[in-house]
Amino acid sequence: MDTKKHMLLISLVTVIISGFQCTNQTKLLENIPESEFIDNCPDVLYDFGEIITLGDPSNRFMISLPYQWDIRESYNDSIYGIYASNYLSIPIEVKERLALSVTGYQSEKDINEYYNDELLVLIREENINLIERGQTTLIGQSIPWVMFEMPKSVFNLVYYIKGNVNSDYYLIQTASYDSVNYRDKMCQLKQLVKSFELEK
Repeated sequence: MDTKKHMLLISLVTVIISGFQCTNQTKLLENIPESEFIDNCPDVLYDFGEIITLGDPSNRFMISLPYQWDIRESYNDSIYGIYASNYLSIPIEVKERLALSVTGYQSEKDINEYYNDELLVLIREENINLIERGQTTLIGQSIPWVMFEMPKSVFNLVYYIKGNVNSDYYLIQTASYDSVNYRDKMCQLKQLVKSFELEK
């Protein structure tokens, strides 16, 4: 998959999981298994090499990412995002491909309504296989997350974070192309996710 197609795929997922409003359908949500997977990751440091810290120009957040990764910034009106991966610029075996993105959104909904509405959108997508969901703690918040599979064995785990401004939300999306050890890869990527900080 070339760079343009991959960026289009990521953009499509971002639009899918952020752009629709859904009614409350708790019965559908009950079909998504809940787990403590991300909290049960081994407490082992993964060597990502040299790390750099990046933040958005409005001083809303910061995150640390591997220096050798391909890091791209995006702007859409007042929304700033970061997309980083270990394969866009350098050929790498598919199962070793990793990616992480941070995207900001604005919504008047509270965190639970926002999260549930996005789960309902994912449920309706025929090409997405919802694997499980849960809660973890990050930056002193209880953070909901969901893990799902996209076509061609792209596994994603998305964290939903409430910003310091009432209408601000941040989605941190991690991705692995390893169809066998994707859970191990998500645990490795959690190390980067934990570096996320909200600026005051």
